[in-house]
Amino acid sequence: MKTLLILSLALLLAGNAWAKAPNILFILADDQSWSGTSVRMMSNEPDSAGREFRTPNLEKLAAQGMTFSQAYAAHCKCECSRASIQMGRTTSTL
Repeated sequence: MKTLLILSLALLLAGNAWAKAPNILFILADDQSWSGTSVRMMSNEPDSAGREFRTPNLEKLAAQGMTFSQAYAAHCKCECSRASIQMGRTTSTL
């Protein structure tokens, strides 16, 4: 009985190890406005999707996953914020 209990517990815990990891796609574009793609970033704002560009692949990705319409900038200058994201460090330590 004890062996069966240990085996059941081991199989239960091993199932979590085989869980599928999420796919994360992080797109970083410099000097692009929020309406720089045809993806609608805010559902209640019709103008949040750009009309100049057609990006059907990004639209498909956005429909299948998550989009974020608000973000935090690590620094007031874009190159410092970009370096902070790429290096994984705060701007004061770069």
